[in-house]
Amino acid sequence: MRSEKRSNALLVELLIVIIFFMLAATIVVQVFLAAHQQGRRADTVTGALNEAQSIADLLYAGDDPAETLLTGAGFVPGETEGSWLLTRDEYELQVTLRDEAQAGGTLHVGEVSASSEGKLLFTLPCTRYEEGQL
Repeated sequence: MRSEKRSNALLVELLIVIIFFMLAATIVVQVFLAAHQQGRRADTVTGALNEAQSIADLLYAGDDPAETLLTGAGFVPGETEGSWLLTRDEYELQVTLRDEAQAGGTLHVGEVSASSEGKLLFTLPCTRYEEGQL
């Protein structure tokens, strides 16, 4: 009789240890999954920021921003005037352009915005001043 109680206690202890390890494994898997998702989001933001900086440099250096966006960067015209869109797998870039007449020239104002899954990631301004063009 004593042997039977001892074997039952051993089985209960073994079940408790198995349940503990299963719970620990579940928590560890969830932690690694969350870290992986956070890493993917960081990669998305980094890729979008690198491309937005390149676009801002192209806009600053180019004479015709619309032509630069169409031919050099692969943008398509957006829904509103002065708006351009570039869609990637993980994010979308939108460029808005406008010109402001100043006393001695023209201020070309651009804004590069990145969004992912409907959320705005960042906005990068880009301006360039040209003298004598009114």
